[in-house]
Amino acid sequence: VYHSFFFDWLFITINSFRMQLFFLLAGFSSHMVIQRKGMTYFARNRFQRILLPLLLSYCVILPATLAPYLYYRYSHMDGDAGEQLRQSMVQFFTFQKQWGLMHLWFLYYLILFYAVAFGWRYAARVFRKSTFSFKTVKNPALVVIALIVVIGGLVQFYVSLIPTIWTGLKPPIIQLAYFGLFFFSGWTLYQYNSALAYLDRNFKMFLLIGLSLSFLHVVVFNTWFPSGTSTDPTGMIFKFTFAVQTVMLSLGCIGLFNGWFGRPSKTGKYLSEAAYWVYLIHLPLVLLLQLLILDSVVPHVLRFPVVVKPNVGGSGAG
Repeated sequence: VYHSFFFDWLFITINSFRMQLFFLLAGFSSHMVIQRKGMTYFARNRFQRILLPLLLSYCVILPATLAPYLYYRYSHMDGDAGEQLRQSMVQFFTFQKQWGLMHLWFLYYLILFYAVAFGWRYAARVFRKSTFSFKTVKNPALVVIALIVVIGGLVQFYVSLIPTIWTGLKPPIIQLAYFGLFFFSGWTLYQYNSALAYLDRNFKMFLLIGLSLSFLHVVVFNTWFPSGTSTDPTGMIFKFTFAVQTVMLSLGCIGLFNGWFGRPSKTGKYLSEAAYWVYLIHLPLVLLLQLLILDSVVPHVLRFPVVVKPNVGGSGAG
């Protein structure tokens, strides 16, 4: 089996913070929209951009994603692959068998977090209490340390050394607590302007710490924990330092891109809008292309660009 240290590092590093950063920004933008345009507008907007796409995707995108994979698997088994695929699709649409929400699990989580946020805001309005904010904390570094400590504690409840995702309709509590903490940290960050300035000033240090830890983690993970799990003290230490990496890279990227794209841009808005819809629809094409060239004569060095280029092109057209 071929292994590449670079691609192992790239894969683990990107996945160590990409969804955590997403939920941070989702919480931040949710609070911003509610403050600026109200809860009614927010509910209508999220229905159109989150709930409706999820429902439509379950009927169109998820079956299209699942079909190539199932057909390939059935074609290597006894029986009629086409008939087996038809039966699986019937089971999918009649909820007799579930394959989860696949790459759209994050939309489901967002809906759950929105519900909690609405309840939070409603309770604050009824009892005439302001929602919690970090504004009273004078030193932003203390907030960062507190976030690391809480995240480092939460990840100890994971069986795996690296936090995983759950795509089913009944996510474990640890999953909701972990990603929810990032969402509501972003929510409170909106009111904490000095924290944004702190991230702008220190993003280089955060990225340096995060990237340095990322190289160490790949070496340690591949050498000491080939099974991906551990219950001894070294595993606990690994989980905590991996949490440090996650927080450092997430906050570092916020500071970096806030400096680069701090001003409104038509191009930036177009790319961000297109990226969301392209992400929703890209996976069926990726899986189909991978399966088409799996047993082909296409050289290995060309397979990655063959799969990626149509999706990148679609991003530009989207």
